[in-house]
Amino acid sequence: MQSDVTKKRLEIVLAILFTIASIFILVDLVMQTGQKALAYSEVREAIRSSQVEVMTVGPTLLNGSLKDGSRFKTQRISEDAELIPMLEKYGVSYSGPSEWRSVFYGGAAPAIALLGLLYFFYQRSQSPLRNFGKRGKTLLVAESPSTGFAHVAGCDEAKSELTEIVDFLTAPEKFHEMGASMPRGVLLSGPPGTGKTLLARALAAESGVPFFSLSGSDFVEMYVGVGAARVRGLFEQARKQAPCIVFIDEIDALGKTRDQNSSNSDEREQTLNQLLVELDGFEQDSRVVLIGATNRPEVIDPALLRPGRFDRQVVVDAPDRVGRLAILEVHGRGKKIGPNTSLKKLAGSTAGMSGADLANILNEAALLAARGGASCIEQEHLHEAVEKVLAGPVRSNRLLDLNLKTRIAYHETGHALIAYHSPTADPVHKISIVPRGKAALGYTMQIPLSDSYLMTETELRDRIRVLLGGRAAEALIFNEVSTGAENDLERCTLLARRMVGHFGMGARTGLLHAGADLRGCSPEFAAKMDEQVQEMLEDIFKEAQAILAENRGQLEAVSQRLLKREVLEAEEFESFL
Repeated sequence: MQSDVTKKRLEIVLAILFTIASIFILVDLVMQTGQKALAYSEVREAIRSSQVEVMTVGPTLLNGSLKDGSRFKTQRISEDAELIPMLEKYGVSYSGPSEWRSVFYGGAAPAIALLGLLYFFYQRSQSPLRNFGKRGKTLLVAESPSTGFAHVAGCDEAKSELTEIVDFLTAPEKFHEMGASMPRGVLLSGPPGTGKTLLARALAAESGVPFFSLSGSDFVEMYVGVGAARVRGLFEQARKQAPCIVFIDEIDALGKTRDQNSSNSDEREQTLNQLLVELDGFEQDSRVVLIGATNRPEVIDPALLRPGRFDRQVVVDAPDRVGRLAILEVHGRGKKIGPNTSLKKLAGSTAGMSGADLANILNEAALLAARGGASCIEQEHLHEAVEKVLAGPVRSNRLLDLNLKTRIAYHETGHALIAYHSPTADPVHKISIVPRGKAALGYTMQIPLSDSYLMTETELRDRIRVLLGGRAAEALIFNEVSTGAENDLERCTLLARRMVGHFGMGARTGLLHAGADLRGCSPEFAAKMDEQVQEMLEDIFKEAQAILAENRGQLEAVSQRLLKREVLEAEEFESFL
């Protein structure tokens, strides 16, 4: 601590001296502005013709003023012994340079400038993370997060895994007595918004240790060797502040599987190799823990995932119903929630949503209540917030003519009727032909009754049939289709391709897994899989057409009702049927 104070004082003294030197140099430059440079012979001639009024005689420089008010300067010839007698002969007032100027410009100013430059380069050589990150980002500062595990909800299993790390960092003695070593790395994987970064910060807060937070892209550079140097600098500083936690978000940008065919791989591979070396270089009692977070654990290099580097792999998945309720209660603190507002009901109707989605819903509900002048957040505010998050805001300025609204009404009713007549489809929550978001002219909202962790072939086919219901309704009523089913086709094609290539549900493709992006199959199998996917979609589309043709009366009646009301809730839709 004393050395830091001394260092700070030295920096202040050097800054003051450098400022003073700069001021004097600036003043001298201003004073020299406007001086005319004359040849030495011209100055001698001006003295003889009595044009010189005042002169300052220095060892190497002559400065003076002429009687017309102009100023001049020239280099003095030291061998000229006649200069002083000539000045006295022609009555020129002369003097030598001031003592302080001679001392300052002769030695002090260069010395101060040299000290400043030496100290600047010394500071750069001592910085363990010099040139770290983007341009201008030269130092990584440790944080001290204040949000602990009490502020994290919906991921109890992940918290229990990380609680052990807290014990290692705060009380390592009991583990060392048993011969156990502290995990060197923990990989947090899961969908976006599930709380991976929040968990890492909470772990640091619970442990009471410094927290270094970075992104994997901070290490990526086009010049070979720069990323590896940054990794070395990071771990050098981390070891100095141990015990501590180093958190690298989106670590897949740094630790992606090495591929000989990838372009510009030298820099990335060197950076990854340096990270592997640094993890191997941890002593057993270093008490430095690396936390990595990724949405794509499948692309992480296997060498990084082996025991001794990332010893723990913790999955932070989307929360279940109980977890969603706990997350809503955490984010509901400080918000004025009405007595008749049920967060439990909201948790049941938001299956599959992440913690970030739930926080966004509560915030949108609070904004809606404030804009509407309500005294608290009511249930209708939550419902509107869910729709806004899922489908986007209402586009009140998008006016639709009757023909277009009619087509949209039949399209959305087709989705809803297929869901109603499919045994395993999620129940319809709302049908709307009110434009929302960027491109949605209408939507059919389905909310599952419970959390689903696997799906059968029947459930997948029902889901595809619901997606194709809108196109089937248009073909049945208008004898032609529109571009409105593009997103439906994209989603059902992806689902059918996974059924055939990943889940082994194709009749003619067998049990072979196609791998990610079809990299695990031959061109012949890929062509056969495309044929199987096309046949499956056509068969399911015919099933949807048959259901709507059989229930055409319901299709007509609900569509006309939707045209009048624009929005149908689940109770009204089912009772009308």
